[in-house]
Amino acid sequence: MSRSKSASPRPGPASIEERRAQQREAARIYRAKQEAQGLYQTTVWLTMSQAVAVREWLRRGGDVSVLRSTGSTEGKGERHG
Repeated sequence: MSRSKSASPRPGPASIEERRAQQREAARIYRAKQEAQGLYQTTVWLTMSQAVAVREWLRRGGDVSVLRSTGSTEGKGERHG
């Protein structure tokens, strides 16, 4: 039995540029959904000893209120360094 000529060939893997564009779009949508819930993600680099100290501080019930949104977007996106 032969295949019909109208059947389209199975698409190959997306090019790396297409895949990266898809990933960027998915990340943009995810960030928008999170921000709509009042959530904002940032990254902070710590030394291993600092990370251990922060984990211990959190385990002991450290005050995380400074990490919570106050509803203000002032300073959002600023980079200090």
